[in-house]
Amino acid sequence: MHPSSALADQFYRRLRALDATRRRVEQLFANGSVSRRDVERVYEALFLNAVALFEDFLETLFVGLLVDQQGLTSGHADVNPRATVRSYVVARELVMGGRKYLNWLPYSETKDRARVFFTGGRPFMSLSQDLEEHLSTCCYIRNAIAHRSQHATDMFLEKVVGSKALAPRERKPAGYLRSIHIALPPPPFSRYEHHVGEVLRAARFLAA
Repeated sequence: MHPSSALADQFYRRLRALDATRRRVEQLFANGSVSRRDVERVYEALFLNAVALFEDFLETLFVGLLVDQQGLTSGHADVNPRATVRSYVVARELVMGGRKYLNWLPYSETKDRARVFFTGGRPFMSLSQDLEEHLSTCCYIRNAIAHRSQHATDMFLEKVVGSKALAPRERKPAGYLRSIHIALPPPPFSRYEHHVGEVLRAARFLAA
């Protein structure tokens, strides 16, 4: 058995690697080596990658917690699979239900699945409301980047931008992610860093 917290640590390291890329690109921009649009494209790609990594984290945690003896152990005392599964292969087949791919976001998809496989859906049903709302925000941003449809754009403007006082460029996903979330104390803290940090906070809770 392995502690599920190790999975959150691995997720953290992957996010740090993404952020190292972000910081390098910002330095290139500061030196005049790349354009603003190039930087914004990188922000979009990094955010899509971060969300995809979180979905992979959710799937790995979910399946691992189902496996008895060789799986993951949770620091939450009330995590109880409804069935005993001794193989990762069998556990994954049960979760996949014959499908090749599962959606883990929006987070309601994970919660619905957790109710079936775990008593009380825990730990997935125990995520705080503010973190669930944050994951929803991340989905709106992800969809606006990935789909480029009018509906995805409208939802981004309504659910993410809302009444925030932002410059025109910052009312688009790339500019929004690069915009400043907290200016003081320096260095400035971007909205990309804020959102990815909250996703990490959700992962650390789930894999405590």
